[in-house]
Amino acid sequence: MNQAAEDTPGNDATRGRSRSSSGSSRQVNRPERSKISISLTGSAAASVEEMADQHRVSDGEVVRRAVAVFKFLNDEISRGAVLKIQTPDGQSDRIQILYT
Repeated sequence: MNQAAEDTPGNDATRGRSRSSSGSSRQVNRPERSKISISLTGSAAASVEEMADQHRVSDGEVVRRAVAVFKFLNDEISRGAVLKIQTPDGQSDRIQILYT
């Protein structure tokens, strides 16, 4: 998992700029990014790599999507929503997410 090589679209001097076919620069509106370092268990790292391969995205993109989903679920549960999964046979199970 080489995050620096996979996730960095350009160096700091060119980030946020895009070249048109005529060679001129134009500003591209990109969200600010922060670089963080995390340690994952072997199984978590394998899961990240598996999902990255399955969806043809970088490891970093898998983590960004996971954070977005976690935030969405957290916000909804905080508002009183109940999280349920419906199985293919139509059964519905409530899911309890615990925070410590």
